Amino acid sequence: MFQITMDTGPVEQLAMAATALNVETITWLEDMAGWINNDLKERAPVKTSRLKNSIRYQIDRNANGGEATFFSAFYGPYLDEGTKPHVISPVNAKCLVFSRGGEKVFASSVHHPGTKPLNFTPQTLDEAEKEADRKASLMADRIFGVMA
Repeated sequence: MFQITMDTGPVEQLAMAATALNVETITWLEDMAGWINNDLKERAPVKTSRLKNSIRYQIDRNANGGEATFFSAFYGPYLDEGTKPHVISPVNAKCLVFSRGGEKVFASSVHHPGTKPLNFTPQTLDEAEKEADRKASLMADRIFGVMA
């Protein structure tokens, strides 16, 4: 007669680490999405606060963890990336109406000189990379602490 014994300790530790990894990954994604959202809002240009107030995100969880998608007012990318000179013409009216120097101006079209890029998103993403590394390091410490 003989007996085989298997120590399941390492397997149990691995299962605990896998569970911790899943929880930590989602927590990391939520933390990073919130961090990026807040940083974008801090860096966004403020004239009326409409752009700043429109910045938001949504997290979609999937089998690989999840992904965060960011949204803003339709003109956010134009401010961020800049525009080339272009003509603005009325779409649903006969003319454009705006004020210049306190006077009401009517025009069939205007030649916009374009805008310089403000680059607030690339600045945020550069800083987010550093923050992501820092948070990932803390996450690894917590996960491997479960295995100890």
